Amino acid sequence: MISNPQLRHGLPWTIKHRPRTVEEIVGNNESKQAFLMWLKPWIEGRQSKQKTVMLYGPPGVGKTLLVEVACEQYNIDLIEMNAGDLANAESVKKIAGFASINENILNFTQPSKEFRSKRLILFDEVDSIEGAKAPDIINAILEIIDASRYPVVLIANDAWNPNIAALRSKCQLIEFKRLGVRDVIFYLKKICSIEKLTCQDQALHIIAERNNGDMRSSILDLQLAASMSIDKNITPALANVASSRDRVYDVFTVLRKIFYARTASSARDALNETIQDPEIISAWISFNLPYIYTDIRDLAAAYDALSLADIFKNVSEQKRYWKLLSYYLELISAGVALSVKNRPAKSTYNYPKSLRLASQLKEKRAIKQKLLELLSKKLHASTSKINNEYLPYIAIIASNPKNLKLISSWLRLDEKTISFLEEYTKSAQK
Repeated sequence: MISNPQLRHGLPWTIKHRPRTVEEIVGNNESKQAFLMWLKPWIEGRQSKQKTVMLYGPPGVGKTLLVEVACEQYNIDLIEMNAGDLANAESVKKIAGFASINENILNFTQPSKEFRSKRLILFDEVDSIEGAKAPDIINAILEIIDASRYPVVLIANDAWNPNIAALRSKCQLIEFKRLGVRDVIFYLKKICSIEKLTCQDQALHIIAERNNGDMRSSILDLQLAASMSIDKNITPALANVASSRDRVYDVFTVLRKIFYARTASSARDALNETIQDPEIISAWISFNLPYIYTDIRDLAAAYDALSLADIFKNVSEQKRYWKLLSYYLELISAGVALSVKNRPAKSTYNYPKSLRLASQLKEKRAIKQKLLELLSKKLHASTSKINNEYLPYIAIIASNPKNLKLISSWLRLDEKTISFLEEYTKSAQK
C-alpha cells in the first residue's frame, strides 16, 4: 500500500492504493499460492514442465493484479496484451510473438541460445476474443505458447467459454473466487485510514455487498463517495448513491449468482441486473439444474419451484392478471436458490437444447417467409395462398435437380434458401 496519501494525487484509487506485494493482495490465498508455485521455477531461472497457466474467475478479484504485482516483486519483465490489443493475429505475433522468443525485444536480432527466465507473456481477457478474426487470433496465441521460451499467462472471466477451449487445454487452470464482503471491507478500511476518512461500517458494508466481491468497483465507489463528502465522512446515504449505478450481467453470471445466492434478495437482484428475457433465464436454469444440484432432493425442490413459476406465468397470461408475474420472477430466482440445502456442485453451464432448437426453427421460418415473399411477387398472389396452394406443387417440380436450378435462377435464391427448398422438397415426397 502507498503510505503517503499525497502521492499520485488525482489518480483513481485502484492505482493509488494498489498493492506492492503479492502478500498485500486480499483474498484467494490458495489461488495466489498455486500461481506462485507455478511461477517459482521461472523465478529461479529454470524452465517448468507446465509453460502456460490460466487464471479465471469473476472480474475485480485480482487476477491481472496478481500477475503485475508478482512481476514487479520478482523483477520479471512483463509483456502484456489485453482485449484492446488482441484485435488481430498480426498484432499478437508482432508484439507477444517476437517477445516470446527474443531476449532483447528492442533489437531485431536472432534468438540467442542462452535461456533467460526474467520475462512473462500475459494475454488478458482471452474469453472476450470473438468475431470473424477470433480463430486466427487464438491460433496465433497457440503458436506463441508452443514456441515461447518464457512463461505464458492467460486470464479469463469464463474459462469454459467454447471459443477458448483450445487455449484452455494448454493450461494449468487456477480458479479465483469472488471476494467475501469481509475481505472487501478490510481493504476499504485501510484506504479510509490512509485517506483520513471517517467511514461508518454500514456504509462500507453497502459498498462491498452491492459490488458482489468486485474489489476494483468497490474501491472506485468508495472514491466516488469520498468525492461527494464535505466533511470526509462516508455515510450509508453516500454509499447508497455511490454504488447505485446499474450493472448488466451476462447469462453465465446471472446463473452463478442465482445458484449460489444465500438470500432471496441477492437472487432477485441477479435477475434484475440482466437484459435477458426472464423466460430465457428460466430455460437456462431448467436445463442446467441436473448439472448443478447433485442431491436428488435438492433437484426435485428446485424443479418444483420452476413448475410453480410456470403456473403463475400461464395464469397471469390467460387471465390478464399481470400482478402474478411478480411471483413467477420470484420463483425462478429466489425460489430456486432457496429450495436447496446443499451447496451447488462446480460445473460448466450448457446451452439449453430447447433454445437451440427454437433458434434453428426461427431461422427456418425466416427463410421460408423470404421464399414465400419472392414467389408472391413473381406469381402475384398472397403469401398465404402461395404457402397453401402453390408451394406443394413447386416442391414436386423442384424434385428434379434441373428444375430446382431453374427455379433458383428465376428467383435468384441464395444458398440457404436453396437448401431449405431442397429439404422441403424431400419432406413433401415422404
